[in-house]
Amino acid sequence: MLRELQLDDLDLDDPEECEESDSDYSKDEDNVVTTNNDALNSPIKKIRALFLKLKRSEQSTNMLKSACTMTGTKFLSPKIDVCTRWNSTHDMLKVALLLKPALISLFQSNTAFHMYLLSEEEWCLCSEVQKFLKHFKTVSTVLGGDNYVSLPYVIVAFNMLLDKIENKMQTLNRTDKLFNAYQAGRDKLLKHYHKSNWIYCICLVLDPRHKIESFNATTWGKEMKDQSVKKFEDLYKNKYFIPSESSLNNDLRNSSTDDDDDIDMSAIYEKSVSDSDWRNELTKYYNTRRADKNVDILAWWSTHSQEYPCLAKMARDFLGTPATSVPAERLFSKAGLIIRKHRNQLTAESARSLICLNSWYMSNLHSLL
Repeated sequence: MLRELQLDDLDLDDPEECEESDSDYSKDEDNVVTTNNDALNSPIKKIRALFLKLKRSEQSTNMLKSACTMTGTKFLSPKIDVCTRWNSTHDMLKVALLLKPALISLFQSNTAFHMYLLSEEEWCLCSEVQKFLKHFKTVSTVLGGDNYVSLPYVIVAFNMLLDKIENKMQTLNRTDKLFNAYQAGRDKLLKHYHKSNWIYCICLVLDPRHKIESFNATTWGKEMKDQSVKKFEDLYKNKYFIPSESSLNNDLRNSSTDDDDDIDMSAIYEKSVSDSDWRNELTKYYNTRRADKNVDILAWWSTHSQEYPCLAKMARDFLGTPATSVPAERLFSKAGLIIRKHRNQLTAESARSLICLNSWYMSNLHSLL
C-alpha cells in the first residue's frame, strides 16, 4: 500500500498552515457499566463489568484473593479501562489474562459471578485483542517520552504499526470477528498518517542514526525518499545555508572588473549559490557513518555543531519539538500531585522548585553534581 505523506509546501511562519483539526475526537461518553445480560455481549464488556464489581466490593476482592491462593495465581489489582487513557484497555485485558485461572475458579464457585463467565473462545479473543493493543502501547510509549528526541520516531512508528496490522489482516478471513477491528484500526491510523507532513521526514534525515539510509531499508521508505530528501535539501538551501567568507570573496572577485565605471546589468539580481557550495556540508553529513542507535541525538549535534554549523542550526529548530502533547500533560499532572489540598499553602516559588527538582532527578542531572 502506498503511504505517501502530504509533502506540500507549507510556510513555517504561518501557524494556521500547521494547525490541524480532528473531528474524530468528541466529548467522552459516560462510561456506565450495567450488569444487564444483554449489555454484556462482548468479552471486553464482561471483563470491564467484572473488574468494576471487584473494585467496588471488598468482599468480592477477598473472594478473588482466595481464588488466587487456591489456583496458585499471583493476585493483581483489577484495572478498569478509561476512554481518556490510551493504553488502559490493553492493561485491563493483560491483568484479566494473568488472573484467568483465578477468575475461572471464581466463576465456578460463586453464582453471583455467573453472568461474567467467559467461554474459551472469548478468552482466546481477549488474548488476540491484547496482543493487538500491545503494539499500540509500544508506539504510544515511545512517542510520549520526554527524556529524548521523539519526533523522528513518528514516521517509523506509524509505518511499522501499519505493517503489523496489514500482515495480520492477510492471515484472517473477512468473516473473522477480528478482521473488522484490524481494518478499523488501520483506517484510523491512515487517516491521521495522511495528515502528517514533510516536517516528520526532515526530522528523520536530521537524526544521525537514520539519515537517508533508513528510507532505503523499507518499502514505505523508498516510496517517500525522493520527495522527502528534495524537501529537506530545498529547505536547507533556502533557509539555513550560509555561504562561507571564502565563497563570498570569490564571488566578489569574479564580479569585479578593471573599470569600476562599467555598468553591470546583472548587479540588481540576487547572487546565486553554486551547487557545489551548499552541497558540501550535506554531502559530508550523508557520507559520515551513522550514529549508534543508543546515541543522544541532541548531544551528537552539540558535539558536531562546528563540523556542520548550518545543519546544527536546522536540527535545533526541528528536533526540540515533542511528538505528542504527553510531556506537557505529564508536567501538569505532576503539578497537581505536588499542590494538593493538604499542601495548598505552598508558594509559587516552592512549587516551581519542587517541579524542577523532580525533573532534574528524573533526567539524572543529580549524578553530574
